[in-house]
Amino acid sequence: MASRSPGEKATAAPALSTADGRRAAAGAILPFVNPSLSRGLAGRAVAVLAAQGHRYRAESLPILRRRIRNKKSLSREAAELVQVGEHCRLIQVIGKSPNGRQVTICQFVPGQVQRLGDHSVAAIRFDLWQYVLSTRGILPGPDWGRAFVANEHAVERLFLRLNTLEVGLVSTELHDAMLLALPLAAVGRLLGLQQLALPTSSGAFLCDLPSGREYMTAKTWVGNSGLGARWEPVVRRIRSAVMDAGGEKSLAECVAIGTTAALSEPGNALSTCLTNALSPFTWLRAPYTERCDPIGEMWKQARLAAERTETEA
Repeated sequence: MASRSPGEKATAAPALSTADGRRAAAGAILPFVNPSLSRGLAGRAVAVLAAQGHRYRAESLPILRRRIRNKKSLSREAAELVQVGEHCRLIQVIGKSPNGRQVTICQFVPGQVQRLGDHSVAAIRFDLWQYVLSTRGILPGPDWGRAFVANEHAVERLFLRLNTLEVGLVSTELHDAMLLALPLAAVGRLLGLQQLALPTSSGAFLCDLPSGREYMTAKTWVGNSGLGARWEPVVRRIRSAVMDAGGEKSLAECVAIGTTAALSEPGNALSTCLTNALSPFTWLRAPYTERCDPIGEMWKQARLAAERTETEA
């Protein structure tokens, strides 16, 4: 999960050789991931991400306790926080004022949610830790604590529909979603939407955004070819809106906007483009309805039975 700064350009991956391409194509059609295996892989991915978040919390706290006395110490503390984020493989965005006297560090810190509230299964929650560093010290940014939640079913569907055993590929899809999740949720709340599609490079998370909640929850993930006539136009218009606003650079700038304003304040180019893209879809104001998942229900009951057995023992 590489970090992105507002001015950084994404680099293209090296081209595959012909032999590599054939191996990749052959691997892509092998149906080696089934629903049962995807559940085990999702549990492992959630545990790995939660461990990264726990490690970051432990390593960053000593840095946050230090005092910033001048521009030199500001640069040093900012660099150390960024280094800890890289060390723990966090998704992070770094912004700086033109004179370098103020630095915004935005890091998405994962943590596991164990069947709380309306989560029927374990989930992974990415909290935005947004710091504004200056010679006056380290302060939380206006968007501190905003979050994106992906329940375990959504992570399972990533493994199943990507047909992969690689946690890294799943992490890449999460990275693609992370920068867009917060500005998209902010626009959704302004429009009174209760469900949204959150595009990734290979598909989209289908999310619910109930009124009164400060975060949206990814309920499932669908590949580009499986979006269908209902969701495909939504995803296409969101992607076009992001490109019209300036692409990934605009997403990074929007997340790092804590130096001047909060994400919920309308008026920036990305917010305007997303609002125009989503306004025609009035059906997004209706609550999200999950499809019947009999296999998932069987696993849920098996988990509950195992927990009861452990408690009684």
